[in-house]
Amino acid sequence: MDRATLRTQINRDEGKRLRVYRDTLDHLTVGVGHLVVPRDQLTNGQWITEERCTSFFDQDITTALNAFYQLWPLFNDYPEEVQ
Repeated sequence: MDRATLRTQINRDEGKRLRVYRDTLDHLTVGVGHLVVPRDQLTNGQWITEERCTSFFDQDITTALNAFYQLWPLFNDYPEEVQ
């Protein structure tokens, strides 16, 4: 999995907001689709830095990929366009 390509695709699809907002399901969200959790210590309308946005995005991608590889251990054996 090419993480740079994945980042570009998710960025394009999700967009990026540095201000905490409520998504369509009324969940607090910020950055590139990051679900705000209590440990983030963020409130609606609060702003984050580009650096924090990148940190959230990197953590979210790692978490998602780890879960994904547990479901499909042979995922990397597929061609890039299938992945």
